Amino acid sequence: METRIEIQQYIPALQPEWDYFIANSRNGTFLFFRNYMDYHSDRFIDNSLLFRYKGKLIAVLPANREGDVLWSHQGLTYGGLVLSSKCTADRVLNIFSLLFSWLSERGFSKLVYKCVPDIYHRYPSQEDLYALFRNNARLVARNLSTTVSIPCRIPFSQLRRRGIKRALSCGIVVQESSDLESFWRVLSENLSDRYNRLPVHTVEEMSMLADYIGSLDGEIRIVMESTGHYHLPVAQFLYQKGFFVCVENAYIIRQFSRIMLHGAKTDPLDAKKLAKYGLAYWSELKPYKFHPSCYTELSLLSKQYQTYIKLLIAAKQNVIHLMDEMLPGFKEALDTASSVQFSKVKYVDFAKEFYHVDMIKSMGKEIFRENYKQWCKEKGYRFQSEKADELFHLAEDGIPTLPTEFPSTRLCMEVATEQVSQLGYALEQILSQMQNLAKTLPEYQTIRQMGGMGEKLCVRFIADIGDVRRFHNGKALVAYAGIDAPPYQSGQYTGTKRRISKRGNSALRKTGYEVMKSLKSHPPKTDTRVYDFIIKKENEGKSRKQAKIAGLNKFLQIYYARVMEIYKNIV
Repeated sequence: METRIEIQQYIPALQPEWDYFIANSRNGTFLFFRNYMDYHSDRFIDNSLLFRYKGKLIAVLPANREGDVLWSHQGLTYGGLVLSSKCTADRVLNIFSLLFSWLSERGFSKLVYKCVPDIYHRYPSQEDLYALFRNNARLVARNLSTTVSIPCRIPFSQLRRRGIKRALSCGIVVQESSDLESFWRVLSENLSDRYNRLPVHTVEEMSMLADYIGSLDGEIRIVMESTGHYHLPVAQFLYQKGFFVCVENAYIIRQFSRIMLHGAKTDPLDAKKLAKYGLAYWSELKPYKFHPSCYTELSLLSKQYQTYIKLLIAAKQNVIHLMDEMLPGFKEALDTASSVQFSKVKYVDFAKEFYHVDMIKSMGKEIFRENYKQWCKEKGYRFQSEKADELFHLAEDGIPTLPTEFPSTRLCMEVATEQVSQLGYALEQILSQMQNLAKTLPEYQTIRQMGGMGEKLCVRFIADIGDVRRFHNGKALVAYAGIDAPPYQSGQYTGTKRRISKRGNSALRKTGYEVMKSLKSHPPKTDTRVYDFIIKKENEGKSRKQAKIAGLNKFLQIYYARVMEIYKNIV
């Protein structure tokens, strides 16, 4: 056994190290973050373990104790050993040997192990299952795990289609509602009937909370920290009950917490910190405003758009890599200006049809020309006989590194090109829905008339900003984008070389910069204020990037003023 591996039982003081490890592990998920696990601490006795090699954390085991049985973990869907990216199979074997010895010494009779499903792994591996096999573990249950690829939608079964038709014939309507009590009643009934479970909190408990808060004397203000979307149900419920609710940025709360010398972190302490923050900034607390559903939908779609754009870029890079090995030089020869359609990329479509230089050479020049001509006609590309000859000569001179004889050669190219097409199609659908939503907003036509605003950039810009009415002035919108340069002054010194804060919405900052690039490339014929401002900054010695950021600052303030003027005229 590798003696340098040490085992350690989890204590609350190790939470920062634990969470950091989970975030960077090969197979950890959000279920293993301590705030989530500790939420169940009243129902389970935590017995989580940490494994160190030469003092460095290489694995953790989320676990709880029930009598003389160690579970991994009863309060979670799954548990299992969470590994670092550098943890080898030998070390996993040593970890399990050490674990079984540790359990035996402390009176445990059994380990019930629920592994993390492979579908959630960053780097799929099964070292833990192999180690269990080596230790004669017994398989007692098998859970079903599956995933659905959003771009590759699974069609409804005949039974499901029949059920939808029956629902429509019975007059069932699906619609959005803010009636939390009705929702909670349906949720509770479904969980009880189907799974013999109940929600963690009932609507009665939420009502009791509201009644208790309402019974307090004096002015009441509720302060909570923004936690992704998890705070929304509670915030909305209390808002609907008529309370003053302030949802504060997590970064601000974290900076406020650093003022305190005591660095401990528990749920009760977090609540006290929020209370102290509220008292310290009582007069400056801003009431939380719930955005209209249109902006909420746009925000959701915008986040999905950003996710799929990243995936599409990676998928294109994969195709280019394969083309370098099967079709060397063809990407450069076929690379054209970007299409208005994400799913239509010429070099990708070509690689899907003519996947290897050997395939092209085997056709002969004349047959390839005819096939290429037919392909251009089907795909909607302009045919050029000179281009066909150029491509055939490239095939003749090309030296592929992957032979066409391998069946997997064609398979890899087909899968890679299909992925680009599917991701492109998904992006087109998302963008189309964003456009439909944005066109219903009063500010759409106004912003479309501003310089640099194409149809795609326009809807992304609106989605990233949301309801502009929640900002008290244009400078607040600039700060939200993170391109404000906070003043720095001390005594007689005043800083002049200031940088943008970058503490706002990064998506808005990126989209806004794209707008400025578009504006610079295509100067507007009218309303040239922002364009002229960018040119002025460049003439003053600013870099092109700095000038565009300065232009975006001005652009956002103009946008704010124009949109607010629109809403002033709407009764």
